[in-house]
Amino acid sequence: MAKAVKKKEIFKSEDFAKSLAALVNKNAATLLKEIIFAPTCKTKDFKTVPVYQYHHIMEIYKKNSETGWTSEAHDHFLEDAYKSFYQMRGIVFPPEVSHKMKQPYFGYIYGITAPKKFATLLREFHDRCGRVMTSFTSKLLNTIDPTFPIYGHRIETLFGFSHITGTPKAKIRTSHDRMEAVIGVYNYIIEHELMHGVGNAFDLFDEEYTRFCKAHDLEPMRMTEQKKLDFFLWIMGGILECHKERAKYHAIWTQITTSPEYKEYIKHLNDKTKQLGGTHRYIEDHDSKELEAALEGL
Repeated sequence: MAKAVKKKEIFKSEDFAKSLAALVNKNAATLLKEIIFAPTCKTKDFKTVPVYQYHHIMEIYKKNSETGWTSEAHDHFLEDAYKSFYQMRGIVFPPEVSHKMKQPYFGYIYGITAPKKFATLLREFHDRCGRVMTSFTSKLLNTIDPTFPIYGHRIETLFGFSHITGTPKAKIRTSHDRMEAVIGVYNYIIEHELMHGVGNAFDLFDEEYTRFCKAHDLEPMRMTEQKKLDFFLWIMGGILECHKERAKYHAIWTQITTSPEYKEYIKHLNDKTKQLGGTHRYIEDHDSKELEAALEGL
C-alpha cells in the first residue's frame, strides 16, 4: 500500500502571495506597454506581440477542437504556432526521441488521447524519452485547460526554487509538489482578487487586450485570470533571472528592484519557514495516490 505524502508548508502563503501580487500591480502598466503588448521585431509587426501569438494558438486550438483536426491543421499548429511560441524547436524533441514523443504529446492537444494529471504525464513522457519534462508538460496542460499555470525557470526564479535535480523519481515528486505550490499561490491571488481594481494588473490587462483586438480586427477571447497571471510572472521572472533580458530591459529591471514592493516581496521570499520542494497547504484536494502511482516502479 502506498504511503501518504507528508504535507509540508512551502510558504507563509498569504504574505508571499500578497507581496507577489503587489509587485506585479506596481509594475503592470510598464510590463504591458513595453513587453506583453509590444512587438518583438524591428518591423513592429503586431504578429510578434506575445499576446497575439498566444491568441493565435488558442484560436487555432478552439476552432479545430470544435470542427475536428485535419492533418493540415496538425502541421500548422505544431510547426508554426505552438512550437514557435513555446520555443520548442529542437529543444524538447531531438531526433533520437522525436518519433517517440511528437505523436503522444500532441495527441493530447488534438483530443486523440484523454487528458491525464500532471504527475501521470510526467511519468509517461519520461518512460518514452528518458526526460522529466516539467515545463513542457505544464504547457500542454495549460493549452487544454488555461486555468493550469505554466512552470519554468522564470517561475523558479520568482518562487525561489532551485533547478530540479536528482533521480527521475525525485524530479517527478519535486515537480508535482512545486506545481501544487504554484497553483496554491495562483489560487490565493485570484480568490482574494489581489489584482483587481482600478490601476491593478488584471484590469489594465483587460483594457490593453480590448484595445489591441480592436486595433487589429481580432475577435477577443476569454482570457483566464491564471493566463493573465502567467503573462505577468513569465515576463517579470525573465527580467529578474536572465542577464540578457535584464540588459534589454534595464530600466524596467531598475524600476522593479528599487521599489518598496520588491523589498517586501524579497522579505517574504526569504522567509525561513519556506521549505523548497514541499506541498502547499492551500491545495485542499491533494491526491497522493496519483503521485505515488506515477512514481511506482521508478
